[in-house]
Amino acid sequence: MSEKPMDRISLLRDFRSRKPDASFAEIVPACKPESHGSLVELACIDLIDRLRSGSSVRVEEYIAAVPELEGTDDVLELIDAEVCVRQELGTPANREELLDRFPQHASAIERMFVLDELEAQLRPPARPRERLPKIAGYQLTNRVVSDTMSVTFRAIGDDKAVRLVRLFDEGSRNDRQLVAAIKSAATLQHPSILEIQQVNAEDERLYYAMPFTDGTPLRGLITRPVDAKQAAPWLKTIATAIAFAESEGMSLGSVQAEQVLIDHHDQARVLGFGQPTCGSDETGQLHHFGRLFFEVLTNTAFPDTEAAALGVLSNSAATSLAQICTRCLGLGSTVRYGGMGDVVDTLTDYVAGRSSSSQAQPGFLSKLLRKK
Repeated sequence: MSEKPMDRISLLRDFRSRKPDASFAEIVPACKPESHGSLVELACIDLIDRLRSGSSVRVEEYIAAVPELEGTDDVLELIDAEVCVRQELGTPANREELLDRFPQHASAIERMFVLDELEAQLRPPARPRERLPKIAGYQLTNRVVSDTMSVTFRAIGDDKAVRLVRLFDEGSRNDRQLVAAIKSAATLQHPSILEIQQVNAEDERLYYAMPFTDGTPLRGLITRPVDAKQAAPWLKTIATAIAFAESEGMSLGSVQAEQVLIDHHDQARVLGFGQPTCGSDETGQLHHFGRLFFEVLTNTAFPDTEAAALGVLSNSAATSLAQICTRCLGLGSTVRYGGMGDVVDTLTDYVAGRSSSSQAQPGFLSKLLRKK
């Protein structure tokens, strides 16, 4: 059976994460491209990923590593990838530079630029670009997601590294509760929580920087029906992050769909924390997570009435997941979980295909968290 393209891309990115300086020639055998087209696709994706991460890599490195990429069409594919990303990063490559670098492909490059110019002339007028805030040390390139208290941007630092920058609302600099939440979240080290690397203020607005994760906001994914088997691992990951914070004596607050990114490996990544809450006890955390759980399963906001919530769940969610959700929210006659660790245990069973009784005894993780 042939590999799916995403399987090859995952292998590529996994290899690159372990050996960031590896030659593309070393990576190719591990990815097993099944055709020449697959090889070119891998080269383009690797080039794009490395440029976005701040590397100064160029097309020539790939041609030198894998001579099979010397054909004109292949070189143009790679050049187009480099041109697009450099434009995105604010360091565009012009026609003269490319002609100097690839004189043997001069006519094809000229044709490429002519076609690009024609396409630009036929394209409808662009909407006015959003005026992005200015933050010393960063060039904000585009908005990633907004929530009730902040906006997260993709940004390029003075060191050329690409990061995510979360900028809070006006007056946030003097919000003691928010400052305390940021300081608390900045100490958390967990693979599903993006690390807070720098905390500062621009005028009266607090911000912090995080490692760049090229992903899709969960809010954008739950505007359409989401398969239960796809949603459950996301929910398990988010619950694990919340439970971990609790075990460290901290709170991730009211995590919303806007504060979660789904990366290219279909893994959920939490952007630090959600709205700070007055009550950080286990019942409050369960309820906040339950509301997020409800939105992911039903694609609707949590309703005001218990009867409506039960009706929506029974009509639009997988039975087992709906039962987990009702236990988080304490709906109906359902007994609520003892804590987030219990939720993680139940979701782990669900994802693994194991049945789990609604009255199951606390699992290993729950017992471990309760000892802390």
